[in-house]
Amino acid sequence: GEPTNDEQLIACALFGLVSKAGAKIRAMGLAAGRIRLRILYADGACESRMARLPVPISGDLTLFDQVSLLLHKVYTRRVRLTDMVLECNDLT
Repeated sequence: GEPTNDEQLIACALFGLVSKAGAKIRAMGLAAGRIRLRILYADGACESRMARLPVPISGDLTLFDQVSLLLHKVYTRRVRLTDMVLECNDLT
């Protein structure tokens, strides 16, 4: 899509990423122990943050809550976003 800094559009896109990742993780019968969110700003700058989860999770809503916390830590500029990448690691 188009670069945006609209919070609702970003949240919807993030939930889409979480839903896809959660479905894949659950299909494997696993849960994520660590998550990483990488964002790309329209000016080419890239930022990322990682979080180790206290308890491995695979549910969409719980995963979305954790990824949203990461988004608030990593998205610190008022520049539009062009891309977001979600990684779920340490699958158990």
